[in-house]
Amino acid sequence: MAFTTPTAEQLALYLGLPEIHGERADLLIAQAVALCETVVKPLPDQATAIVLSVAGRAYVNPQ
Repeated sequence: MAFTTPTAEQLALYLGLPEIHGERADLLIAQAVALCETVVKPLPDQATAIVLSVAGRAYVNPQ
């Protein structure tokens, strides 16, 4: 099974948020994917958890 980029809705669910700023979430997810791909490319399916973790950290703590 190939890696599928998580959605903003999945990030909201991961973070337990009732709503999420979609454009910001999409940007952070894309950046998390790019960062992970500096380590391994193509990303395995299991990388979804890491991408959500990285994007989630950036979303809740933008500094």
